[in-house]
Amino acid sequence: MMSNHYKWIRWIVILLCLTGLILIINETIKAANSKQYENVLKERVPGIQAIALKQGHLHIDAESNKSLNRYVKNVGGSLTIYDTDGQAVYSTRRHPHQLKAPKKLPLYQNSHGAFTIIEPMIQQKKTTGFIKMEGELPRVKGLLIFYVILFIAGILLVLLYDRLVRKFSRSIREAASMAEDLSQGRYQKRASEYIEDSDVSRLNYSLNVLARSLEKIAKSYLTQQDRLKTLIENIGSGLIFIDGNGRISLVNKTYRETFQAPTENWLNQTYQDVIPHSEVTLLITETFKSGTALTKQLKLPIRIERKHFDVSCAPILDQNERLRGIVVVFHDITELKKLEKMRKDFVANVSHELKTPVTSVIGFTETLLDGAMEEPELQDKFLNIILSESKRLQTLISELLELSKIEQEHFEIKWEHVQMTELLDDTIMVLTEKAGEKGITLTDSTKEAGIALGDPQRIRQIMINLITNAISYTSAGGKIQTEIKNMGDGVKLIVSDTGIGIEPNQIPRIFERFYRVDKARSRNLGGTGLGLAIVKHLVEAHGGRIDVASKPGEGTTFEITFKKPIA
Repeated sequence: MMSNHYKWIRWIVILLCLTGLILIINETIKAANSKQYENVLKERVPGIQAIALKQGHLHIDAESNKSLNRYVKNVGGSLTIYDTDGQAVYSTRRHPHQLKAPKKLPLYQNSHGAFTIIEPMIQQKKTTGFIKMEGELPRVKGLLIFYVILFIAGILLVLLYDRLVRKFSRSIREAASMAEDLSQGRYQKRASEYIEDSDVSRLNYSLNVLARSLEKIAKSYLTQQDRLKTLIENIGSGLIFIDGNGRISLVNKTYRETFQAPTENWLNQTYQDVIPHSEVTLLITETFKSGTALTKQLKLPIRIERKHFDVSCAPILDQNERLRGIVVVFHDITELKKLEKMRKDFVANVSHELKTPVTSVIGFTETLLDGAMEEPELQDKFLNIILSESKRLQTLISELLELSKIEQEHFEIKWEHVQMTELLDDTIMVLTEKAGEKGITLTDSTKEAGIALGDPQRIRQIMINLITNAISYTSAGGKIQTEIKNMGDGVKLIVSDTGIGIEPNQIPRIFERFYRVDKARSRNLGGTGLGLAIVKHLVEAHGGRIDVASKPGEGTTFEITFKKPIA
Protein backbone atom coordinates (compact mmCIF):
# COMPACT_ATOMS: atom_id res chain seq x y z
CA MET A 1 0.00 0.00 0.00
CA MET A 2 2.77 2.37 0.85
CA SER A 3 4.52 1.46 -2.40
CA ASN A 4 1.52 2.44 -4.59
CA HIS A 5 1.07 5.67 -2.66
CA TYR A 6 4.72 6.47 -3.19
CA LYS A 7 4.43 5.79 -6.93
CA TRP A 8 1.47 8.18 -7.29
CA ILE A 9 3.30 10.95 -5.45
CA ARG A 10 6.39 10.31 -7.54
CA TRP A 11 4.50 10.59 -10.85
CA ILE A 12 2.69 13.74 -9.71
CA VAL A 13 6.06 15.32 -8.87
CA ILE A 14 7.49 14.22 -12.23
CA LEU A 15 4.52 15.72 -14.15
CA LEU A 16 4.76 18.95 -12.21
CA CYS A 17 8.48 19.17 -12.89
CA LEU A 18 7.96 18.54 -16.62
CA THR A 19 5.21 21.18 -16.75
CA GLY A 20 7.36 23.65 -14.89
CA LEU A 21 10.25 22.97 -17.25
CA ILE A 22 8.05 23.58 -20.30
CA LEU A 23 6.75 26.84 -18.76
CA ILE A 24 10.30 28.01 -18.08
CA ILE A 25 11.34 27.16 -21.64
CA ASN A 26 8.23 28.94 -22.99
CA GLU A 27 8.97 32.09 -20.99
CA THR A 28 12.57 31.99 -22.09
CA ILE A 29 11.54 31.71 -25.74
CA LYS A 30 9.01 34.55 -25.33
CA ALA A 31 11.64 36.75 -23.71
CA ALA A 32 14.10 35.98 -26.49
CA ASN A 33 11.44 36.60 -29.17
CA SER A 34 10.45 39.92 -27.55
CA LYS A 35 14.05 41.03 -27.37
CA GLN A 36 14.63 40.08 -30.97
CA TYR A 37 11.51 41.96 -32.12
CA GLU A 38 12.57 44.99 -30.08
CA ASN A 39 15.88 45.03 -31.88
CA VAL A 40 14.06 44.79 -35.22
CA LEU A 41 11.90 47.81 -34.36
CA LYS A 42 14.92 49.75 -33.22
CA GLU A 43 16.54 49.10 -36.56
CA ARG A 44 13.44 50.57 -38.36
CA VAL A 45 13.60 53.91 -36.50
CA PRO A 46 16.46 55.44 -38.57
CA GLY A 47 14.69 54.56 -41.83
CA ILE A 48 11.40 56.16 -40.71
CA GLN A 49 13.25 59.18 -39.38
CA ALA A 50 14.98 59.64 -42.72
CA ILE A 51 11.63 59.77 -44.51
CA ALA A 52 9.85 62.04 -41.95
CA LEU A 53 12.57 64.66 -41.49
CA LYS A 54 13.37 67.26 -44.13
CA GLN A 55 16.35 69.50 -43.53
CA GLY A 56 16.26 68.81 -39.81
CA HIS A 57 12.52 69.49 -39.41
CA LEU A 58 9.55 67.17 -39.19
CA HIS A 59 7.68 67.47 -42.48
CA ILE A 60 5.21 64.95 -43.89
CA ASP A 61 4.16 65.69 -47.46
CA ALA A 62 2.35 63.53 -49.97
CA GLU A 63 5.51 61.82 -51.12
CA SER A 64 6.63 61.13 -47.54
CA ASN A 65 3.17 59.83 -46.75
CA LYS A 66 3.32 57.37 -49.69
CA SER A 67 6.80 56.25 -48.68
CA LEU A 68 5.72 55.66 -45.11
CA ASN A 69 2.62 53.73 -46.24
CA ARG A 70 4.75 51.47 -48.44
CA TYR A 71 7.23 50.94 -45.59
CA VAL A 72 4.54 50.06 -43.04
CA LYS A 73 2.86 47.77 -45.53
CA ASN A 74 6.13 45.89 -46.02
CA VAL A 75 7.07 45.55 -42.34
CA GLY A 76 3.59 45.29 -40.84
CA GLY A 77 2.21 46.77 -37.64
CA SER A 78 1.12 50.37 -37.13
CA LEU A 79 3.10 53.59 -37.22
CA THR A 80 2.28 57.02 -35.78
CA ILE A 81 4.53 60.06 -35.95
CA TYR A 82 3.98 62.89 -33.49
CA ASP A 83 5.31 66.42 -33.38
CA THR A 84 6.83 67.86 -30.27
CA ASP A 85 3.38 68.88 -29.01
CA GLY A 86 2.13 65.31 -29.17
CA GLN A 87 -0.11 65.87 -32.22
CA ALA A 88 -0.14 63.09 -34.76
CA VAL A 89 1.26 64.22 -38.10
CA TYR A 90 1.13 60.73 -39.60
CA SER A 91 -0.64 57.56 -38.55
CA THR A 92 -1.76 54.32 -40.06
CA ARG A 93 -4.60 54.29 -37.55
CA ARG A 94 -7.83 56.12 -38.35
CA HIS A 95 -8.16 57.91 -35.03
CA PRO A 96 -4.78 58.28 -33.42
CA HIS A 97 -4.70 59.57 -29.87
CA GLN A 98 -2.70 62.51 -28.75
CA LEU A 99 0.67 61.45 -27.46
CA LYS A 100 1.55 62.08 -23.88
CA ALA A 101 5.29 61.94 -23.91
CA PRO A 102 6.56 59.61 -21.19
CA LYS A 103 9.17 60.82 -18.80
CA LYS A 104 11.64 58.17 -19.86
CA LEU A 105 12.47 57.63 -23.50
CA PRO A 106 12.88 55.53 -25.48
CA LEU A 107 9.96 53.44 -24.25
CA TYR A 108 9.58 49.72 -24.96
CA GLN A 109 6.44 47.94 -23.84
CA ASN A 110 5.37 44.31 -24.29
CA SER A 111 1.92 43.36 -23.05
CA HIS A 112 -0.14 40.28 -23.95
CA GLY A 113 1.67 39.70 -27.21
CA ALA A 114 1.40 43.37 -28.32
CA PHE A 115 4.57 45.38 -28.61
CA THR A 116 4.87 49.21 -28.44
CA ILE A 117 7.94 51.35 -29.00
CA ILE A 118 8.21 55.11 -28.67
CA GLU A 119 11.44 56.68 -29.93
CA PRO A 120 12.25 60.40 -30.01
CA MET A 121 13.51 61.89 -33.28
CA ILE A 122 16.53 63.93 -32.41
CA GLN A 123 18.21 66.35 -34.85
CA GLN A 124 21.19 68.37 -33.75
CA LYS A 125 20.53 67.49 -30.14
CA LYS A 126 16.95 68.78 -30.38
CA THR A 127 13.81 66.65 -30.28
CA THR A 128 11.84 67.22 -33.47
CA GLY A 129 9.12 64.61 -32.86
CA PHE A 130 8.27 61.10 -31.79
CA ILE A 131 7.86 57.78 -33.54
CA LYS A 132 5.36 55.27 -32.13
CA MET A 133 5.34 51.76 -33.57
CA GLU A 134 2.90 49.08 -32.50
CA GLY A 135 2.49 45.50 -33.53
CA GLU A 136 2.02 41.92 -32.43
CA LEU A 137 5.03 39.83 -31.52
CA PRO A 138 5.74 37.28 -34.21
CA ARG A 139 4.81 33.76 -33.12
CA VAL A 140 7.32 30.94 -33.11
CA LYS A 141 5.98 28.23 -35.35
CA GLY A 142 5.81 24.64 -34.13
CA LEU A 143 6.30 25.64 -30.48
CA LEU A 144 3.30 23.66 -29.26
CA ILE A 145 4.48 20.57 -31.07
CA PHE A 146 7.92 21.09 -29.53
CA TYR A 147 6.37 21.26 -26.06
CA VAL A 148 4.30 18.12 -26.66
CA ILE A 149 7.36 16.26 -27.91
CA LEU A 150 9.38 17.53 -24.95
CA PHE A 151 6.70 16.40 -22.49
CA ILE A 152 6.40 12.97 -24.11
CA ALA A 153 10.20 12.64 -24.22
CA GLY A 154 10.36 13.45 -20.50
CA ILE A 155 7.79 10.77 -19.72
CA LEU A 156 9.68 8.27 -21.89
CA LEU A 157 12.97 9.14 -20.18
CA VAL A 158 11.42 8.56 -16.77
CA LEU A 159 10.00 5.23 -17.93
CA LEU A 160 13.38 4.28 -19.39
CA TYR A 161 15.08 5.28 -16.15
CA ASP A 162 12.63 3.16 -14.18
CA ARG A 163 13.30 0.21 -16.44
CA LEU A 164 17.07 0.60 -16.07
CA VAL A 165 16.72 1.01 -12.32
CA ARG A 166 14.59 -2.10 -12.10
CA LYS A 167 17.07 -3.95 -14.26
CA PHE A 168 20.27 -2.92 -12.47
CA SER A 169 19.41 -1.52 -9.05
CA ARG A 170 18.35 -4.86 -7.57
CA SER A 171 21.55 -6.49 -8.79
CA ILE A 172 23.64 -3.57 -7.57
CA ARG A 173 21.89 -3.58 -4.19
CA GLU A 174 22.49 -7.33 -3.89
CA ALA A 175 26.14 -6.87 -4.83
CA ALA A 176 26.52 -3.97 -2.36
CA SER A 177 24.79 -5.95 0.40
CA MET A 178 26.97 -8.96 -0.33
CA ALA A 179 30.13 -6.82 -0.30
CA GLU A 180 29.05 -5.38 3.06
CA ASP A 181 28.48 -8.90 4.42
CA LEU A 182 31.90 -9.97 3.19
CA SER A 183 33.53 -6.99 4.88
CA GLN A 184 31.85 -8.00 8.17
CA GLY A 185 32.90 -11.65 7.94
CA ARG A 186 29.58 -13.13 6.75
CA TYR A 187 30.48 -15.32 3.79
CA GLN A 188 27.33 -17.47 3.37
CA LYS A 189 25.37 -15.09 1.12
CA ARG A 190 25.40 -15.64 -2.67
CA ALA A 191 24.39 -13.35 -5.57
CA SER A 192 22.34 -14.55 -8.54
CA GLU A 193 24.48 -15.38 -11.58
CA TYR A 194 21.54 -15.83 -13.99
CA ILE A 195 20.99 -12.23 -15.11
CA GLU A 196 20.41 -10.93 -18.65
CA ASP A 197 23.13 -8.31 -18.41
CA SER A 198 26.47 -10.06 -18.88
CA ASP A 199 28.47 -7.45 -16.95
CA VAL A 200 26.28 -7.77 -13.85
CA SER A 201 26.34 -11.56 -14.22
CA ARG A 202 30.16 -11.54 -14.31
CA LEU A 203 30.23 -9.21 -11.28
CA ASN A 204 27.97 -11.54 -9.29
CA TYR A 205 29.98 -14.57 -10.38
CA SER A 206 33.20 -12.87 -9.22
CA LEU A 207 31.57 -11.94 -5.90
CA ASN A 208 30.43 -15.53 -5.39
CA VAL A 209 33.91 -16.86 -6.15
CA LEU A 210 35.36 -14.32 -3.69
CA ALA A 211 32.78 -15.26 -1.04
CA ARG A 212 33.51 -18.99 -1.40
CA SER A 213 37.25 -18.36 -1.22
CA LEU A 214 36.91 -16.12 1.82
CA GLU A 215 34.58 -18.61 3.50
CA LYS A 216 37.08 -21.40 2.91
CA ILE A 217 39.94 -19.26 4.22
CA ALA A 218 37.87 -18.17 7.24
CA LYS A 219 36.92 -21.77 8.08
CA SER A 220 40.53 -22.85 7.75
CA TYR A 221 41.64 -19.91 9.90
CA LEU A 222 39.00 -20.66 12.56
CA THR A 223 39.96 -24.33 12.55
CA GLN A 224 43.62 -23.43 12.99
CA GLN A 225 42.69 -20.93 15.71
CA ASP A 226 40.64 -23.55 17.55
CA ARG A 227 43.41 -26.11 17.24
CA LEU A 228 46.02 -23.62 18.39
CA LYS A 229 43.82 -22.48 21.29
CA THR A 230 43.16 -26.09 22.31
CA LEU A 231 46.86 -26.89 22.06
CA ILE A 232 47.89 -23.84 24.07
CA GLU A 233 45.21 -24.36 26.73
CA ASN A 234 45.82 -28.10 27.19
CA ILE A 235 49.55 -28.39 26.65
CA GLY A 236 51.30 -29.99 29.59
CA SER A 237 53.33 -26.87 30.37
CA GLY A 238 52.26 -23.47 31.64
CA LEU A 239 52.48 -20.69 29.01
CA ILE A 240 52.54 -16.89 29.25
CA PHE A 241 52.65 -14.69 26.13
CA ILE A 242 54.05 -11.19 26.58
CA ASP A 243 53.91 -8.55 23.81
CA GLY A 244 56.70 -6.20 22.78
CA ASN A 245 55.58 -3.61 25.34
CA GLY A 246 55.93 -6.04 28.22
CA ARG A 247 52.17 -6.55 28.62
CA ILE A 248 50.68 -10.00 29.12
CA SER A 249 48.45 -11.08 26.24
CA LEU A 250 47.72 -14.73 27.16
CA VAL A 251 47.91 -17.09 30.14
CA ASN A 252 46.99 -20.71 29.46
CA LYS A 253 44.90 -23.12 31.53
CA THR A 254 47.87 -25.24 32.63
CA TYR A 255 49.58 -22.23 34.21
CA ARG A 256 46.40 -21.25 36.07
CA GLU A 257 45.88 -24.77 37.39
CA THR A 258 49.54 -25.37 38.26
CA PHE A 259 50.14 -22.09 40.09
CA GLN A 260 46.53 -21.73 41.33
CA ALA A 261 46.83 -18.05 40.47
CA PRO A 262 43.94 -15.60 39.80
CA THR A 263 45.08 -14.59 36.30
CA GLU A 264 41.75 -13.09 35.16
CA ASN A 265 43.08 -9.54 35.58
CA TRP A 266 46.55 -10.20 34.18
CA LEU A 267 45.70 -9.42 30.55
CA ASN A 268 47.16 -6.11 29.28
CA GLN A 269 49.08 -5.71 32.55
CA THR A 270 52.88 -5.43 32.63
CA TYR A 271 54.55 -8.66 33.68
CA GLN A 272 56.47 -6.97 36.53
CA ASP A 273 53.17 -5.95 38.16
CA VAL A 274 51.39 -9.31 38.15
CA ILE A 275 53.89 -12.21 38.06
CA PRO A 276 54.64 -12.86 41.75
CA HIS A 277 58.00 -14.61 41.30
CA SER A 278 60.98 -12.25 41.10
CA GLU A 279 63.21 -14.97 39.61
CA VAL A 280 60.82 -15.31 36.66
CA THR A 281 60.49 -11.56 36.03
CA LEU A 282 64.28 -11.23 36.13
CA LEU A 283 64.63 -14.00 33.52
CA ILE A 284 62.02 -12.28 31.29
CA THR A 285 63.83 -8.94 31.61
CA GLU A 286 67.13 -10.57 30.62
CA THR A 287 65.44 -12.11 27.56
CA PHE A 288 64.05 -8.70 26.52
CA LYS A 289 67.53 -7.20 26.82
CA SER A 290 69.47 -9.97 25.08
CA GLY A 291 66.85 -11.00 22.50
CA THR A 292 67.97 -14.63 22.89
CA ALA A 293 66.29 -17.69 24.43
CA LEU A 294 67.13 -18.33 28.10
CA THR A 295 66.39 -21.39 30.26
CA LYS A 296 66.73 -21.80 33.99
CA GLN A 297 65.62 -24.31 36.61
CA LEU A 298 63.76 -22.60 39.44
CA LYS A 299 62.18 -23.74 42.68
CA LEU A 300 59.00 -21.72 43.08
CA PRO A 301 56.56 -21.59 46.03
CA ILE A 302 52.94 -22.56 45.32
CA ARG A 303 50.78 -22.03 48.39
CA ILE A 304 52.16 -24.41 51.05
CA GLU A 305 54.56 -26.35 48.82
CA ARG A 306 57.53 -25.65 46.60
CA LYS A 307 57.82 -27.09 43.10
CA HIS A 308 60.66 -27.38 40.62
CA PHE A 309 60.21 -25.80 37.16
CA ASP A 310 62.26 -25.69 34.01
CA VAL A 311 61.48 -22.08 32.95
CA SER A 312 62.24 -21.14 29.32
CA CYS A 313 61.92 -17.65 27.83
CA ALA A 314 61.97 -17.50 24.02
CA PRO A 315 61.78 -14.26 21.99
CA ILE A 316 59.14 -13.90 19.24
CA LEU A 317 60.72 -12.22 16.20
CA ASP A 318 59.11 -10.82 13.04
CA GLN A 319 60.43 -11.16 9.50
CA ASN A 320 62.84 -8.30 10.10
CA GLU A 321 64.25 -9.99 13.21
CA ARG A 322 62.63 -7.37 15.44
CA LEU A 323 61.42 -8.44 18.88
CA ARG A 324 57.61 -8.60 18.95
CA GLY A 325 57.18 -10.39 22.27
CA ILE A 326 58.22 -13.28 24.49
CA VAL A 327 56.74 -16.68 25.30
CA VAL A 328 57.47 -18.03 28.78
CA VAL A 329 57.18 -21.81 29.29
CA PHE A 330 56.89 -23.39 32.75
CA HIS A 331 57.66 -27.12 32.62
CA ASP A 332 56.92 -28.82 35.94
CA ILE A 333 59.84 -31.12 36.73
CA THR A 334 58.88 -31.76 40.36
CA GLU A 335 58.10 -35.41 39.69
CA LEU A 336 61.35 -35.80 37.76
CA LYS A 337 63.20 -34.34 40.73
CA LYS A 338 61.37 -36.74 43.04
CA LEU A 339 62.19 -39.65 40.76
CA GLU A 340 65.80 -38.56 40.63
CA LYS A 341 65.89 -38.39 44.41
CA MET A 342 64.19 -41.78 44.66
CA ARG A 343 66.76 -43.21 42.24
CA LYS A 344 69.60 -41.81 44.32
CA ASP A 345 68.01 -43.07 47.52
CA PHE A 346 67.38 -46.45 45.91
CA VAL A 347 70.98 -46.76 44.76
CA ALA A 348 72.20 -45.69 48.19
CA ASN A 349 69.84 -48.09 49.99
CA VAL A 350 70.66 -51.01 47.69
CA SER A 351 74.35 -50.30 48.13
CA HIS A 352 73.92 -50.18 51.89
CA GLU A 353 71.73 -53.27 52.04
CA LEU A 354 74.15 -55.23 49.87
CA LYS A 355 77.21 -53.89 51.61
CA THR A 356 76.14 -55.06 55.09
CA PRO A 357 75.80 -58.81 54.35
CA VAL A 358 78.71 -58.82 51.92
CA THR A 359 80.94 -57.11 54.52
CA SER A 360 79.87 -59.68 57.11
CA VAL A 361 80.57 -62.60 54.76
CA ILE A 362 83.98 -61.21 53.78
CA GLY A 363 84.90 -60.33 57.36
CA PHE A 364 84.01 -63.70 58.90
CA THR A 365 85.56 -65.57 55.95
CA GLU A 366 88.84 -63.70 56.44
CA THR A 367 88.70 -64.45 60.17
CA LEU A 368 88.26 -68.14 59.44
CA LEU A 369 91.16 -68.08 56.99
CA ASP A 370 93.31 -66.31 59.57
CA GLY A 371 93.09 -69.32 61.95
CA ALA A 372 89.62 -69.34 63.44
CA MET A 373 88.95 -72.60 61.60
CA GLU A 374 91.14 -74.34 64.17
CA GLU A 375 88.56 -73.61 66.85
CA PRO A 376 85.39 -75.66 66.23
CA GLU A 377 83.09 -73.41 68.23
CA LEU A 378 84.18 -70.25 66.41
CA GLN A 379 84.09 -72.09 63.11
CA ASP A 380 80.46 -73.16 63.59
CA LYS A 381 79.43 -69.70 64.80
CA PHE A 382 81.12 -67.85 61.93
CA LEU A 383 79.81 -70.29 59.31
CA ASN A 384 76.25 -69.86 60.63
CA ILE A 385 76.65 -66.07 60.42
CA ILE A 386 78.00 -66.38 56.87
CA LEU A 387 75.04 -68.64 55.98
CA SER A 388 72.54 -66.22 57.55
CA GLU A 389 73.99 -63.19 55.77
CA SER A 390 74.14 -65.13 52.48
CA LYS A 391 70.45 -66.02 52.83
CA ARG A 392 69.68 -62.40 53.64
CA LEU A 393 71.61 -61.36 50.53
CA GLN A 394 69.75 -63.96 48.48
CA THR A 395 66.39 -62.74 49.82
CA LEU A 396 67.27 -59.12 49.03
CA ILE A 397 68.28 -59.95 45.46
CA SER A 398 65.18 -62.12 44.96
CA GLU A 399 62.85 -59.42 46.21
CA LEU A 400 64.58 -56.77 44.05
CA LEU A 401 64.11 -58.99 41.01
CA GLU A 402 60.52 -59.69 42.03
CA LEU A 403 59.75 -55.99 42.47
CA SER A 404 61.38 -55.19 39.14
CA LYS A 405 59.30 -57.89 37.47
CA ILE A 406 56.06 -56.58 39.01
CA GLU A 407 56.79 -53.02 37.90
CA GLN A 408 57.32 -54.00 34.26
CA GLU A 409 54.55 -53.06 31.82
CA HIS A 410 54.09 -56.60 30.50
CA PHE A 411 53.55 -58.00 34.01
CA GLU A 412 50.35 -60.06 33.89
CA ILE A 413 47.93 -61.36 36.49
CA LYS A 414 46.60 -64.88 36.02
CA TRP A 415 42.98 -64.22 36.86
CA GLU A 416 41.14 -66.97 38.74
CA HIS A 417 38.40 -67.39 41.32
CA VAL A 418 40.47 -67.47 44.52
CA GLN A 419 39.20 -69.16 47.69
CA MET A 420 40.50 -66.53 50.10
CA THR A 421 39.71 -68.48 53.30
CA GLU A 422 41.59 -71.59 52.20
CA LEU A 423 44.51 -69.53 50.91
CA LEU A 424 44.76 -67.66 54.23
CA ASP A 425 44.63 -70.93 56.21
CA ASP A 426 47.55 -72.32 54.20
CA THR A 427 49.55 -69.12 54.72
CA ILE A 428 48.92 -69.10 58.49
CA MET A 429 50.00 -72.73 58.70
CA VAL A 430 53.32 -71.84 57.07
CA LEU A 431 53.99 -68.79 59.29
CA THR A 432 52.66 -70.08 62.64
CA GLU A 433 56.01 -71.62 63.53
CA LYS A 434 57.87 -68.36 62.74
CA ALA A 435 55.44 -66.40 64.91
CA GLY A 436 55.78 -68.96 67.68
CA GLU A 437 59.56 -68.56 67.69
CA LYS A 438 59.00 -64.95 68.80
CA GLY A 439 56.25 -65.85 71.26
CA ILE A 440 53.57 -64.23 69.07
CA THR A 441 50.05 -65.63 68.80
CA LEU A 442 48.82 -65.85 65.19
CA THR A 443 45.06 -66.46 64.89
CA ASP A 444 42.35 -66.25 62.23
CA SER A 445 38.84 -65.01 63.01
CA THR A 446 37.25 -65.59 59.60
CA LYS A 447 33.61 -66.61 59.93
CA GLU A 448 32.61 -66.92 56.29
CA ALA A 449 34.12 -68.07 53.03
CA GLY A 450 35.27 -65.37 50.61
CA ILE A 451 35.94 -65.66 46.91
CA ALA A 452 38.03 -62.98 45.15
CA LEU A 453 39.07 -62.42 41.55
CA GLY A 454 42.85 -62.56 41.24
CA ASP A 455 46.06 -64.55 40.98
CA PRO A 456 46.27 -67.03 43.90
CA GLN A 457 50.08 -67.05 43.91
CA ARG A 458 50.26 -63.27 44.04
CA ILE A 459 47.55 -62.98 46.71
CA ARG A 460 49.44 -65.61 48.76
CA GLN A 461 52.57 -63.46 48.38
CA ILE A 462 50.59 -60.43 49.66
CA MET A 463 49.40 -62.44 52.70
CA ILE A 464 52.91 -63.72 53.48
CA ASN A 465 54.47 -60.23 53.23
CA LEU A 466 51.80 -58.62 55.43
CA ILE A 467 51.94 -61.29 58.14
CA THR A 468 55.76 -61.44 58.02
CA ASN A 469 55.86 -57.66 58.41
CA ALA A 470 53.50 -57.90 61.39
CA ILE A 471 55.74 -60.57 62.99
CA SER A 472 58.80 -58.35 62.47
CA TYR A 473 57.26 -55.35 64.27
CA THR A 474 55.41 -57.20 67.05
CA SER A 475 57.19 -57.95 70.32
CA ALA A 476 57.09 -61.28 72.20
CA GLY A 477 53.73 -61.93 73.78
CA GLY A 478 51.97 -59.91 71.09
CA LYS A 479 49.08 -60.99 68.91
CA ILE A 480 48.44 -61.06 65.17
CA GLN A 481 44.91 -61.58 63.94
CA THR A 482 43.73 -62.17 60.38
CA GLU A 483 40.25 -62.16 58.87
CA ILE A 484 38.44 -62.50 55.53
CA LYS A 485 35.25 -60.38 55.12
CA ASN A 486 32.72 -60.13 52.33
CA MET A 487 32.00 -56.44 51.67
CA GLY A 488 29.36 -55.96 48.97
CA ASP A 489 31.18 -56.21 45.65
CA GLY A 490 34.57 -56.86 47.28
CA VAL A 491 36.44 -59.24 49.59
CA LYS A 492 38.56 -57.73 52.34
CA LEU A 493 41.77 -59.22 53.81
CA ILE A 494 42.49 -57.82 57.31
CA VAL A 495 45.81 -58.25 59.14
CA SER A 496 46.03 -56.66 62.62
CA ASP A 497 48.90 -56.73 65.09
CA THR A 498 49.73 -55.38 68.53
CA GLY A 499 53.15 -54.19 67.46
CA ILE A 500 55.00 -50.90 67.80
CA GLY A 501 52.58 -49.01 65.53
CA ILE A 502 53.32 -46.26 63.03
CA GLU A 503 53.35 -42.49 63.42
CA PRO A 504 50.63 -40.81 61.23
CA ASN A 505 53.21 -38.85 59.23
CA GLN A 506 55.07 -42.07 58.40
CA ILE A 507 52.08 -44.02 57.02
CA PRO A 508 52.32 -42.52 53.45
CA ARG A 509 55.97 -43.65 53.26
CA ILE A 510 55.77 -47.24 54.48
CA PHE A 511 55.22 -48.51 50.92
CA GLU A 512 58.45 -46.91 49.66
CA ARG A 513 61.37 -49.21 48.90
CA PHE A 514 63.77 -49.74 51.84
CA TYR A 515 61.73 -47.49 54.13
CA ARG A 516 61.64 -48.79 57.71
CA VAL A 517 59.66 -47.49 60.64
CA ASP A 518 62.36 -48.85 62.98
CA LYS A 519 65.50 -49.34 60.94
CA ALA A 520 67.61 -51.02 63.63
CA ARG A 521 64.84 -53.42 64.65
CA SER A 522 64.12 -54.35 61.03
CA ARG A 523 67.74 -55.07 60.16
CA ASN A 524 68.16 -57.20 63.27
CA LEU A 525 65.20 -59.27 62.07
CA GLY A 526 66.65 -59.60 58.61
CA GLY A 527 64.10 -57.45 56.83
CA THR A 528 64.90 -56.01 53.38
CA GLY A 529 62.48 -53.06 53.37
CA LEU A 530 60.86 -54.25 50.12
CA GLY A 531 57.96 -56.35 51.43
CA LEU A 532 55.34 -53.60 51.62
CA ALA A 533 56.51 -52.09 48.31
CA ILE A 534 55.81 -55.45 46.67
CA VAL A 535 52.41 -55.61 48.41
CA LYS A 536 51.48 -52.16 47.09
CA HIS A 537 52.33 -53.01 43.46
CA LEU A 538 50.55 -56.37 43.58
CA VAL A 539 47.38 -54.84 45.06
CA GLU A 540 47.40 -52.13 42.37
CA ALA A 541 47.87 -54.81 39.69
CA HIS A 542 44.72 -56.51 41.05
CA GLY A 543 42.81 -53.23 40.95
CA GLY A 544 42.43 -53.37 44.74
CA ARG A 545 42.79 -50.87 47.57
CA ILE A 546 44.99 -50.66 50.68
CA ASP A 547 43.86 -48.98 53.92
CA VAL A 548 46.16 -48.58 56.92
CA ALA A 549 45.15 -47.66 60.46
CA SER A 550 47.75 -47.44 63.22
CA LYS A 551 48.43 -46.05 66.69
CA PRO A 552 51.98 -45.79 68.00
CA GLY A 553 52.50 -48.35 70.80
CA GLU A 554 49.16 -50.09 70.17
CA GLY A 555 49.51 -51.75 66.79
CA THR A 556 48.65 -51.57 63.10
CA THR A 557 45.83 -52.85 60.88
CA PHE A 558 46.16 -53.43 57.14
CA GLU A 559 42.97 -53.86 55.10
CA ILE A 560 43.30 -55.05 51.50
CA THR A 561 40.15 -55.02 49.34
CA PHE A 562 39.98 -57.34 46.29
CA LYS A 563 37.27 -57.45 43.64
CA LYS A 564 34.71 -60.21 43.60
CA PRO A 565 34.06 -62.28 40.48
CA ILE A 566 31.15 -61.06 38.40
CA ALA A 567 28.21 -63.40 38.87
